[in-house]
Amino acid sequence: MDTVSERDRFGDRGPVRIVSSIKEQTVRRRTVLVCFCVLGCFSLKTSGAEQQSQLMPTGDREWLTKAELRWCRAEKLRLQGEAEETNREDFWEVYDYNQNVKQERDLCLGRRFDTVHGREIEGEFNETVQAGIRKAGMRRTIYSRVSRKDRLMHVASSQASVFDSDQSRMNRIDSLERWYDVYRMGEKSGVFSEVEWLEDSDGSLSRHTGWISADELTAGSGLKARTAFCRANMGEPVGPNELIQGIPSKERYMLLQVHNPGEYEAYVTLTDDRSQAITSFIVSAGSIRVVNGLLESTYAVSYVMGQEFSRGCRSFILFKHLENMTKKIKFDQRNKEWRLSL
Repeated sequence: MDTVSERDRFGDRGPVRIVSSIKEQTVRRRTVLVCFCVLGCFSLKTSGAEQQSQLMPTGDREWLTKAELRWCRAEKLRLQGEAEETNREDFWEVYDYNQNVKQERDLCLGRRFDTVHGREIEGEFNETVQAGIRKAGMRRTIYSRVSRKDRLMHVASSQASVFDSDQSRMNRIDSLERWYDVYRMGEKSGVFSEVEWLEDSDGSLSRHTGWISADELTAGSGLKARTAFCRANMGEPVGPNELIQGIPSKERYMLLQVHNPGEYEAYVTLTDDRSQAITSFIVSAGSIRVVNGLLESTYAVSYVMGQEFSRGCRSFILFKHLENMTKKIKFDQRNKEWRLSL
């Protein structure tokens, strides 16, 4: 009996890299929720033939059965449709897609099967059938998108504590800032709701779960709630290179020069080693802002670029870029002047 591996027959295809920066969407750890797609048994109708069964491989055997091989072949096509429909700016859709690609690789690649089965299955997948299965992959993404919408919530308090359970011996495992998006999981338990969210670690999305007091959550998008609040608290328009927070001392002569070569305004914040914001200021597009009178200290520098600065939010309503600079600046008797380019 002729045999061949699934890798040799259908190729070794890795996840399509869908890159979307969480930093560029909001000032908090941006998130959204997951709705895992059901990837179990699936029936497909061949041209002029009866429905052929598919069975998701278990992953605990070297050989694929004919039904499992058919699932692997169909799943590749579903992933093609899913990739076409996936919104690369939606972090959960990116996460779901890459999880599905990983599952297909884990279950199908490197497995062996009967070449007779392989030829028969290739004959089943004519152009009409392939197009139908790709559409099924697109529908999988659309279904997940719709189901997520009904479960979307955001943190309404200034900061919400996240616990590992809803029991009396709960442990605090995290905290989420105001307007942070989460997704409800199942029903409430007493005064707590179980939620899930995504975090970005070096460009890799990871899913987290926990329990938050229901009083600290509100239904709907945190981004929309934040936008409404910031617009209602715009205050006076900011002036060119305006100092927003902090009054540099006239008795100090430490100097910081910041160049903004971009096309949008930048809001720059200096934070000390106790994570306290010492000063913040606007650097107009294409200009240089000089700040005098800083204290001798080590500062972390962060900035956000955008449009429509809101004094009530101390940030832009429309974000274009957010960055925490890795290099800190240190002012002492040997380093009295720093120059930065954003």
